[in-house]
Amino acid sequence: MTVLKTLQTAWQKAPTTEAPVANEPLEHETKNVATPSELFQILANCEQKKCPGTALLAKAKDMRWPLLAVVSSCFTDVTPIACLTVWLEITAARYYFPTRE
Repeated sequence: MTVLKTLQTAWQKAPTTEAPVANEPLEHETKNVATPSELFQILANCEQKKCPGTALLAKAKDMRWPLLAVVSSCFTDVTPIACLTVWLEITAARYYFPTRE
């Protein structure tokens, strides 16, 4: 519920021409990987791994993209608390350190 409320708040605050911050990776860190086709490519790549949920969590941390942590909770090789922890870590880092370079 916390994740959904945060995403809903981000959608409401975001300008109509841009995607919400909580739902897209930071451009300077991911080199424009925010397109839906890229999202599905990431999911497909992680699904081929032995532990897809763990791979997706690692990718979420690497890309600083909290949505990937939420999606990783669909896999049985990770616990919901691990997914929530990664989501909170990424979200808090964006809130407290918005322009890390």
